[in-house]
Amino acid sequence: MNWYYLLAIPVYKLAVNAINLYQLNHLEKQYYRWLVNRTDFAPLAEKRQLLKKLMETANVDDAFISRTQPIGFGRIVSGHYNVFEQFPSNETDIVQITMYKMSEARGVFKSNCWETFNPIYWIQFFVFLPKRILGYLGVAPDWIITRLCQVIWGMLLAAISVLKLIYPDFFQPLLSKLLYSIIQLL
Repeated sequence: MNWYYLLAIPVYKLAVNAINLYQLNHLEKQYYRWLVNRTDFAPLAEKRQLLKKLMETANVDDAFISRTQPIGFGRIVSGHYNVFEQFPSNETDIVQITMYKMSEARGVFKSNCWETFNPIYWIQFFVFLPKRILGYLGVAPDWIITRLCQVIWGMLLAAISVLKLIYPDFFQPLLSKLLYSIIQLL
């Protein structure tokens, strides 16, 4: 049986996070060059959506800043501004927050790349698979349905482990057929 197909999942995780890390580093270098040289604004402004997508992928929350500015004739305007919507900006407070958020996202992508090689991560991923799937579907992790599915999954894993010890000749071909069927579906 071709077990190497199962390596597609870690390879995909590593590739996606490495590409996101590369894009973020490239964007940060472009932003830094723009801040230093004050080059053309338009090419960097086109990357605003890329920045927002990378931040969303890394689960880095956007920041808001409060601004009060005089508009003349004794009047002022104030409001809350979204930092990522202001990208690129050369205002000191926005630059600091943007660079901080980029560093935070870089850490997330690096961590995700290293998780690919961590066997404990994959064990936890498999053990808590129902919780991850239900979370992806929008079910909160503290809901009773999530806990119930997790308990059933744990009992199923325990039962399979015990039965595999008791009947090793029965479970090996069954497991091979099951994995082969799953791979054929992919």
